[in-house]
Amino acid sequence: QPNVITLFTAGANSGDDIMGTLHFPELLANSRCRNISELPTTSLVDDLSKTSNVQLHVIGFAPWVPDCNTEFLDRARDDRADISGFFFYTLDYIDSIPGAGNHYWGGIKLRDYNFPIYGMRGREGAFLMDRYTEYATNKSLLDDIHNTTGRARIFVEVGTGRPAPLPGLWLFLLIVLAVLVLILGLTSLSMHLLQYRRRRSLRRRVMAGEVDLEALGIKRLTVPRRILDKFPLRPFTLDKDDGYSQQSCSICLEDFVVDGTTVRELPCKHIYHPACIDGFLEQQSSLCPLCKSSALPKGYLPKQLTNRTVRRERYLRRQRER
Repeated sequence: QPNVITLFTAGANSGDDIMGTLHFPELLANSRCRNISELPTTSLVDDLSKTSNVQLHVIGFAPWVPDCNTEFLDRARDDRADISGFFFYTLDYIDSIPGAGNHYWGGIKLRDYNFPIYGMRGREGAFLMDRYTEYATNKSLLDDIHNTTGRARIFVEVGTGRPAPLPGLWLFLLIVLAVLVLILGLTSLSMHLLQYRRRRSLRRRVMAGEVDLEALGIKRLTVPRRILDKFPLRPFTLDKDDGYSQQSCSICLEDFVVDGTTVRELPCKHIYHPACIDGFLEQQSSLCPLCKSSALPKGYLPKQLTNRTVRRERYLRRQRER
């Protein structure tokens, strides 16, 4: 078995069939590479590329000659559209061969070609070249063939190794896992989209004043300072037409002094000392301590509208509809 190295795979994978009849490229008549002594002695005009009745794939073949290598590859590509690969054999390495990364194999833009390129030891290469020439010129080898115009050819098959086995069980498990991940992803996306639409609907109804925020169970719903500052401050009077008749602050239980105490009036008309009610509304609750009415304006939208709030609002709404 020849000692062969791969110089360029051209996308060929392990297990791919790379085979064909050995073929030396047809050089141009004025090519200086035709005078190399290692080339086959048979007439190139009578080579395989000229036989129109043969439809076999071919494997290109030539010695490694730095000044001619590109021409060998170009001619093999141009005169044989069905070329499956190309072999170079070394002239100065008989019993060994340089590695694929060795600078010995430099000078060729391998990626310019769409077929695999291999290197071979000089010993095997010279043997194949001798057989190639012998079979191309000696028709006595074909005594048992009725077609006297035929020629014997060398058939070459490149062993690219066993194909990578399909990990049947692992492949199946990966497919199942991918399907599950896809289903979970789509389910999660659908749920997030549904929850987003419900939160948006709840915000819209809260801003329209259709929802009782306190009934939603939002913990520590308080009154922001910017809203609290809009509640009027006025001197305490005993005018019966001015809100409820309160004589004292229900938080500190101190009596108001007529025209001497400044009170803050909530939207429900209850009044308190500013120092008492401001801290209560800002830190404890948005409800009036006396009547439990919300001090928040209609349409106020708190930041605590979560998915849990949405679920509670839907539950309360269904309870009312029963």
